[in-house]
Amino acid sequence: MPTSANLLPVYDSFAELADACRKWCEQVNSRRHRATGQIPADRLDIERTTLHVLPVEPLALALGEERLVGSDRTISFNAVRHSTPPGYTGARVRCRVIGEELSITACTNSGDLSDI
Repeated sequence: MPTSANLLPVYDSFAELADACRKWCEQVNSRRHRATGQIPADRLDIERTTLHVLPVEPLALALGEERLVGSDRTISFNAVRHSTPPGYTGARVRCRVIGEELSITACTNSGDLSDI
């Protein structure tokens, strides 16, 4: 990607630049590819039939199993109760084992993830 080109003066807004990029991608992906002899957009239509749907929460698998923090500030994981810090009662948290430790991850009010 060239770093010397500044496209900002050419477009009135970032949305206009993004729209131009989308149009460029559509144009390029509708041309026949020299090496494969195929049109990328057509190839994608074929490949879409074999692709898996992404989960609604893409990080859910990586973050582990969901648990609900009870009124006693604990969660149950693998038949063992684990305590959580104050402020998480009623929260949904994610639990996973890393090595020999249990990692409990919560989503903060700002949307960030935090190990608790």
